[in-house]
Amino acid sequence: MCQMLNYKTCCVLMICVAAIYIVYYLKWIKVDKNYERIFHQSLSKNISKKILFWTTVFGSSDVSHLGCKSFNCIVTNNKSLLSTSDAVVFHFSDINYDNLPNRAFKLQKFIYFTMEAPFSTKNYEAPKNYFNWIMSYNRKSDVLYQYGSKWIVVNESNNHRLDNNYKNILLKKKHKKIIGFISNCKSNSGREQVIKKLSKLMPIDIYGKCSNDETKKFGCRSNNKECEKNLINSYYFYLALENAVCNDYITEKYWSRYMYDSVPIVMRRDIYINTGIPNSSLISISDYKTSKEMVEHLNYLMNNPKEYLKYFEYRNTNIKVMSWDQFNLINGICALCNKLNDYVSIQSQNRIYDVLQLYSSINNCTTSKNAIAFINNW
Repeated sequence: MCQMLNYKTCCVLMICVAAIYIVYYLKWIKVDKNYERIFHQSLSKNISKKILFWTTVFGSSDVSHLGCKSFNCIVTNNKSLLSTSDAVVFHFSDINYDNLPNRAFKLQKFIYFTMEAPFSTKNYEAPKNYFNWIMSYNRKSDVLYQYGSKWIVVNESNNHRLDNNYKNILLKKKHKKIIGFISNCKSNSGREQVIKKLSKLMPIDIYGKCSNDETKKFGCRSNNKECEKNLINSYYFYLALENAVCNDYITEKYWSRYMYDSVPIVMRRDIYINTGIPNSSLISISDYKTSKEMVEHLNYLMNNPKEYLKYFEYRNTNIKVMSWDQFNLINGICALCNKLNDYVSIQSQNRIYDVLQLYSSINNCTTSKNAIAFINNW
């Protein structure tokens, strides 16, 4: 190139190019240094961290219910605040490839958010080498956002025990056996096939959209918890079968009903006890070689009250579910806020190359094919 220009012109051109690179480099240094200064100030002066929801969540732009009063964080969906937001959240099913921002500065955290099992997330594309953290129900996520709380041991007198009056528990039963609230009629866990097999051997009352009984399709209104509680308490067992069998995937099917006086039936025991749920408080389909064996055991429990009531003995011990206010300090937006206030976490610039693959890996779900194969031989 310099051969085509005189020496002086060539030198000027090279100096200009170098100057452009230097200005660009200094700009990034200035942005990062400025952010580091602001970060330290936020720790010392309690300046709020800013969490921007770039996408809607299942189409809803309402973020008024989000936030964490216990930490210095605010939540917004105002995209004009991108340049000053510490974290930018993208909900898996609402990501629009035509509207993906670039990072405003190197240490800005882009977060992949989902509360669904991988069978749902895999139906939506996700950009590669884009996200820093995963926020989900799985305990291996960077930020924990679970459906429920967790069981803890308390040393002091347990004043929050669930009802352990065995007489009251039994009096509520009206010879009703199993109840289930099912509205997703096509699951990856194969629960429809489980219900079908059990129904041939024992009456099961299904409420919700999947009920064959028109009078049970609507059951209790979603906001009428007292109705649901009284209904479930009149049965010996209730189905807490999820639509997917994955590590840590325990939804409101368990967490909104664990306090009822009925024994939950789940798919796989290890998923529940690994999270600290009392081992003796539930019945697992995976414990039985056949559906016939399971039904025989359920009948045995109903005919032997002392054996049935053993599933409630954990209520006499010093364990309880952590209060929502207490748990939310380490869960959801508060967990994200806490991480944003951690200097080591915020300094990392690591990105997840394939977020869908990683999310699938940490969940280690039972495939639909394997679930059906098990049930067919069950």
